[in-house]
Amino acid sequence: MPTPYLSELKYLGGANLDFIEIAVDAGTDVSDIVVTVYRANGTVRSTNALLTLTSTNAGRDIYVINTATSPTFNGLSKSGGVSLSENGTVFQFVSFDDAAPIVATAGPADGITSDQIGMAGAGESLETLDGGASYQVQTDPSEGTIPCFLGGTLIETEDGPVPVERLRAGGRVRDAFGGFLRVRQVLSRQVTLASAICNPRLRPVRIAAGALGPGVPERDLFVSRQHRVLVQSKIAERMFDAPHVLIAAHRFLEADDVDLAPVTREFRYYHLLLERHGVVIADGAPCESFLIAPGSMGAISRDARAKVMKEFPKARHAGYCAKSAAMVPDARRQKRLVQRHLKNRKAFVNGELVQRRQIECTA
Repeated sequence: MPTPYLSELKYLGGANLDFIEIAVDAGTDVSDIVVTVYRANGTVRSTNALLTLTSTNAGRDIYVINTATSPTFNGLSKSGGVSLSENGTVFQFVSFDDAAPIVATAGPADGITSDQIGMAGAGESLETLDGGASYQVQTDPSEGTIPCFLGGTLIETEDGPVPVERLRAGGRVRDAFGGFLRVRQVLSRQVTLASAICNPRLRPVRIAAGALGPGVPERDLFVSRQHRVLVQSKIAERMFDAPHVLIAAHRFLEADDVDLAPVTREFRYYHLLLERHGVVIADGAPCESFLIAPGSMGAISRDARAKVMKEFPKARHAGYCAKSAAMVPDARRQKRLVQRHLKNRKAFVNGELVQRRQIECTA
């Protein structure tokens, strides 16, 4: 069978924040695959089975080990390690650059020395884009998730609002900074009800009508937690010396009328690959399109990556990151920005400008 691999690991912040993400080809029988967590001295800390399918991304099944999905998981540590094995065959045994390599003294990796895969900071994870050959720092950990619009979201186009699932390559969507951008690909993935129940991070974030500012959004907007929304305010300008910044949807969960949407059936997410990274108007709110970057490329399926690389050959290069349409602050400063808006009771977006379907570009 094709070799499974550890696709993302987060090991700082406590057991309730730690996770291990595993990727296998869709349909793979995972009943004998085991994820073993090791201590620095080589002994076994926990042994975990792949119990619940988290999501399937066009040819790749994603499983997540965390305290919600595995009753045996009790976290990771910066001096520990992780092995991935099946019936005694060890596919990977990894540890982190925070400490020395581990020589396992028990479990599936007994006698094997771990491979060091890098070092992540607080609030970060390590993610692979090449099947486990190398790992990069992901500044906004996203087990099993990618930035997407929920089906039914209305996107402003040159012909008016169109449901995201009806957009096609070659069509043009309105750019919030003025003009139009051509659609290159519309990618999607299905999320099962069981996956959303077991992993709340897969549930859409609901941004209620008017939650971001007067008339923004115009109706309830549903996006994945990593999908970024454009914030335009004096507070943002003072903090970042920029007229607008992109903030992940889950950062707004502290605000009134922003929450995780209840899920009662399976649903489909869509993400838009445009001729360049842009900010579109989705249900009356300025939201980003798909940004080609290590984190987002690592979170989509192999087939989806192939489509992206066909349209943008530069994406084949490891570590390639396209130019963002607006500044993306780090996770800590995103949180601080939202808190300052809430404390001062300020709108995140100037509704009058969005209602005109254009945000003045002052860059």
